[in-house]
Amino acid sequence: MRNLEILLTYAAAISTVRAIADSVLEDTAFEAEEYMRSLIKDHLRHHMIQSESNLNNFSCIILREYTGRVAPVGRDLNASVTEGIVKGPITFKAVKCRSTREHPAGHVSFSCLIETEPIEVEYSATVSGYDFLGRVSKVPLKAKSDFVFHVRICQDASAQQNVEEIISMMLNKPKFERNTFKALDLQGKQQSLLQDCLTYNIQKGLDFSIKRYLTDAFQSALDAMKRALPTPTPKFAEGTGNRGDGFEKE
Repeated sequence: MRNLEILLTYAAAISTVRAIADSVLEDTAFEAEEYMRSLIKDHLRHHMIQSESNLNNFSCIILREYTGRVAPVGRDLNASVTEGIVKGPITFKAVKCRSTREHPAGHVSFSCLIETEPIEVEYSATVSGYDFLGRVSKVPLKAKSDFVFHVRICQDASAQQNVEEIISMMLNKPKFERNTFKALDLQGKQQSLLQDCLTYNIQKGLDFSIKRYLTDAFQSALDAMKRALPTPTPKFAEGTGNRGDGFEKE
């Protein structure tokens, strides 16, 4: 449970930073979030005795993977959005984001707001003309947080090897583990997807004290985001003949 609390803190802080990123120019927001990613990894690497693979597993499920510009959930005008209530007190959105050179069929983001411990989560979306169904069973979460699952869909859905490679890359794993994900079928049939994906990425070696270091990293990243915000143009104070900054208007 301590490890789950760490992940929840992780996700909540990232949601806060992303909220600020929405009001920043796209390039600036991208650079700031990349800075946040590197900063958090530095803290984890410095304060935890973990292998590089475990470090990647910890961060990849929560941090957004940038292989191209991915619009915020629900904000892409060209996106196909589905939202509603599913089993358990959970609201979700599924968004088809723009295509990238690496993934011509596009990215799909699943955002689940979990308020209590659910027994089962179901979601559906339409991906590049395919009806896409998925299910996550027994997600062991008891706190309110906003998680975003990013699933990369390959252009040739019939090529199982491509699907495996994409999932492997998503997990930063050298080899695809069949026990973790069941085979994907994008032909409209019901399927299981991301079985216990959160618990899979929680490492037993995490120490609860890391929460303090993560909080420091989030605050530093948040400060960096604020510094990246455009500075408002000073306005002349009406009726005073100056700009309100101590310098008289010429």
